[in-house]
Amino acid sequence: MGEAAGWAWHKFTKNAVALIVPALVYGLLIGIASAVIGIGQGMGDTTSSSDDSGFIFSTNVSGTGIAVLVVGYLLAYLVGAFAQSAFLSGCFDLADGRAVTIGSFFKPRNLGMVFLAALLVGVLSFIASALCFLPRMRPGRKQRARSEEHTSELQSHHDL
Repeated sequence: MGEAAGWAWHKFTKNAVALIVPALVYGLLIGIASAVIGIGQGMGDTTSSSDDSGFIFSTNVSGTGIAVLVVGYLLAYLVGAFAQSAFLSGCFDLADGRAVTIGSFFKPRNLGMVFLAALLVGVLSFIASALCFLPRMRPGRKQRARSEEHTSELQSHHDL
């Protein structure tokens, strides 16, 4: 383990500028994409509504805001996938003993497969997240009836 850490530190110190500059550029690009997402989230007037059980929800995203959100998320996806592919490509060159420059970390390999893998991970993550909430979703009447039953149970226990 110590030998591997020593090797990695030696490679880093020999190529620090070539490693740090691309990381800063990619960080800036992802920051810009995140700013676009933030702008999209804040577009529109705040509206609030509630249901019979007192649950309140609000939103401040308009149609234009949703379009800006989509552009922001698409931009973040594209920049993130490109950055992963290109930066790792430079790291592979470094590990293989090839000389690297700043430009080495902007030359992606297998970019199409990286985009496909990122898309699959995103879709599967969405499905997994949705499966966490689907069992809790019930038609409103059943939920209201259960809520009323629970309320009457609590009142009867309280009266004891």
